Amino acid sequence: MTGIEWLGRYIDAARAAGPTWLWSTGMTDWGRDPEMWPHLLALIPAEAHVWCAGIATGEEPPVLAARTPDSVHITATDVRDDALAAARAGRYPRGMVDGALDLGSVTLDDVHRMFPEYGRPSEWLHASETLLSRITWSRLDLTADRYPRAEVVLCRNVLHMIAAFERADVVDRLAAAHVPVIVGKSDRAHMDAYWRERFAETPSTPLILRAA
Repeated sequence: MTGIEWLGRYIDAARAAGPTWLWSTGMTDWGRDPEMWPHLLALIPAEAHVWCAGIATGEEPPVLAARTPDSVHITATDVRDDALAAARAGRYPRGMVDGALDLGSVTLDDVHRMFPEYGRPSEWLHASETLLSRITWSRLDLTADRYPRAEVVLCRNVLHMIAAFERADVVDRLAAAHVPVIVGKSDRAHMDAYWRERFAETPSTPLILRAA
């Protein structure tokens, strides 16, 4: 499946799912940046708290839960209440998951761990209650609210969308935690000298940043 074919399937599934998914199309995917995941998983201790910030409709936390031990707890936050409601429900259009599987962003093992009833014909998939029980969903504004404790932070393709006059404070607060921060390709493309003074790129992948 080509990227264009996958995007077409994703958009079709998003339209079928309703407006909550439409606004997030292209911004949050199943297992995005697959080349980054082995390096990310190596950073997460056996018993850890991981914070996923700006989770949109919540595809990232279940993938993370499927790929980490049961002792890893995930805090998933977003500023939008409708996105959080959709994520908490753990109900996703099959077309989105099938597209990611065809693209190789997730494996069949990932899918079966996330959706135990995947083998049954249905237009909708329901996430595993066991995985969802390891995820705490909370509303959080990166520019105003207190950040949760975490050993690793995923904040992907979010920072570059924050207004410039507020972004510096968010970057400072993330750097002050002195834990690895995983950003998205769009974030990295927009990193300026200010960001680079506070974060050093990890040699294995430039999407994993550490406080300088």
